[in-house]
Amino acid sequence: MRTVSLLLVLTIAGCRSPESAPPKSAPGQPVAMPDFSLTDQHGQKLRRDDLIGHVWVADFIYVQCSVICLLQSRRMTELQAKMRGRDVQFVSFSVSPDDGPSSLQKFAKQVTTADQDRWRLLVADKAAFPNLATTLGIARSPEEAARLEIHLWPSFYLVDRKAVVRGIYPAFGDEAQARILKDLVTLSEAP
Repeated sequence: MRTVSLLLVLTIAGCRSPESAPPKSAPGQPVAMPDFSLTDQHGQKLRRDDLIGHVWVADFIYVQCSVICLLQSRRMTELQAKMRGRDVQFVSFSVSPDDGPSSLQKFAKQVTTADQDRWRLLVADKAAFPNLATTLGIARSPEEAARLEIHLWPSFYLVDRKAVVRGIYPAFGDEAQARILKDLVTLSEAP
């Protein structure tokens, strides 16, 4: 039943078209990325604190989403290629705790040949995911997130060296791509 609920929510609200509006953060109100310790596509743990000191881009994906999430991940690959040589990391949070490292590896192979040491795909877990989803606006409450009642938009979250979300950008569109690239360069050059 849980998988059916997740699929229904993602079909209706989650795997939205690129024209859908991303979640909004209030201007001047940066949001601290909550603590997490999640398993990546290689079976290794990645903690929020491991990313302190790095600029990073985060997004949320559902590996069973056959169109939008694949396209969004290909956009992430493009960002990674354009940031080659800079201290920028990439993190994709799978929204389903049913995904494991092997399904994330398979998904990664479908979308990219990118440097997977700089792009970590993380499995949502029942302990950390509700707080993460609520803080970043893809669930209205931890209880909704625990039930996997989430609302995905194709968006990228730009996170600074102190793990503070500095902006949310649509994953699609030339203007949005230019803005995030400009802001990534600016943040990666800042101390």
